[in-house]
Amino acid sequence: MFKRAESPDFFCIYEKYDHKLAQVEVNRIEKNDWLISRLFVPPTYRNQGIATNLMQELCTWADEKKATLIAEINPYGDLGRDKLIEFLFKNDFKQVEKENDILFKRAPF
Repeated sequence: MFKRAESPDFFCIYEKYDHKLAQVEVNRIEKNDWLISRLFVPPTYRNQGIATNLMQELCTWADEKKATLIAEINPYGDLGRDKLIEFLFKNDFKQVEKENDILFKRAPF
């Protein structure tokens, strides 16, 4: 089971794997809008469903809080843009554009 850390403007779900954290973090940017600032799984633990489980737990938390999740695509390393977009779509995010940026939002259910 994942661990949680929370304050009024920050929420994190994490688990330690060989002294490295798999985690998803969000920061409040407005009353009920939360920006995903980090989603990370150590490379040796990828493709095992950990990121999916982190995101599912985050979405459950967001639904309970009636919070909108916002994500920006920031591919680096072995994570390609298309793969990240597909991941967000699978987690009920919708693509929106805002001031020349492409954002993804997930409204609470």
